[in-house]
Amino acid sequence: MLGGLMGLLGFAGCKGVDPDSWSQGLLMYGPPPGEYKILEYKFVGEATDATGKGIEGIRVVFAPFGLSSPEGKEVNDTLYTGSSGKIEKVYKTPAQFLVCSATEVEFADVDGAANGEFETSVLKRKEIQVFDSSTPSELVTVKAKAQMKAKE
Repeated sequence: MLGGLMGLLGFAGCKGVDPDSWSQGLLMYGPPPGEYKILEYKFVGEATDATGKGIEGIRVVFAPFGLSSPEGKEVNDTLYTGSSGKIEKVYKTPAQFLVCSATEVEFADVDGAANGEFETSVLKRKEIQVFDSSTPSELVTVKAKAQMKAKE
């Protein structure tokens, strides 16, 4: 009975050890704590060539838990750049799952020679910018910009 009562009250099972401030979620059994909330944030991806011109048709895989994470495969999102070389998408997610130290974004040329041929580029968390909003009503913005290298 005591175990069931503790689960209903939401006592913590363990604390996250990730040093990244965005992933300091609390791992627990039972209902989420009072500060648990759904957050809207915007992901902005951009693929450019060596001259800074946007590249259309680049596949962008946004992987909040990393590209090789088995848990993250369910939340990874695949997008494609438009004619300006940019992609934007707004997400709703629990705040502690926004971005962590393992976050990666992959930019891959999948349309062949149609818009030029470029090597795949993978950005790690340190190369991705996160702009926190000053008020809760504003969106948090996650930006990833890759300068694609032409295939030789």
